[in-house]
Amino acid sequence: MARFVIANRRAGRFSADAKTASRFSVGVALEGISSARILEDNEPEDPLARRVVVVEADPVEVERERAAAGPDTIIEPEILHHPLNVLPPDLVGAVPIGAIPAAVGNVTRIVVTGGGAGLAACRVTVFFRGFGGTSSAEAITDAQGRCNVPNPARAVVAGVLALPNGGFWPTLSRGAATAIDCVPLPTDGPLS
Repeated sequence: MARFVIANRRAGRFSADAKTASRFSVGVALEGISSARILEDNEPEDPLARRVVVVEADPVEVERERAAAGPDTIIEPEILHHPLNVLPPDLVGAVPIGAIPAAVGNVTRIVVTGGGAGLAACRVTVFFRGFGGTSSAEAITDAQGRCNVPNPARAVVAGVLALPNGGFWPTLSRGAATAIDCVPLPTDGPLS
């Protein structure tokens, strides 16, 4: 099971009838996904307002419904993003690794992908947590989306931040994940 966001489209829906029909499409989509377990449902009292539902469901079934849904329905994978102008509080004070002795021969190998391929020239920051607090180190990925970052002595990976050059969302992965998959930016709409 995976998590998805289902919402009704508001852009271009100017009349009350169009907004009501758009909102109704969320309920129709939910009925078409028998495996859906509703995790969150933002259903405002205003019948013209946007409804946003977070569900856990079978990805195959969701894709089938997404393909069948009309233009009023938005069905996307849930993607939790941390704003990049503000890191999570536990990573804010990370000391650059140049100021901390690295463990001899220990490296963290990172692979950054997007759209099924390695992302070249992606800036990667690895955050480490150890006895001395939080530290960080940066590297740039090679043509296959790989890079090696030296580990500080007796430290574990607390998070990895991948900043692609373009075409993909920056991604902050928490914990010891060393394979980062960046989601493509939309090709239509305000971000294209």
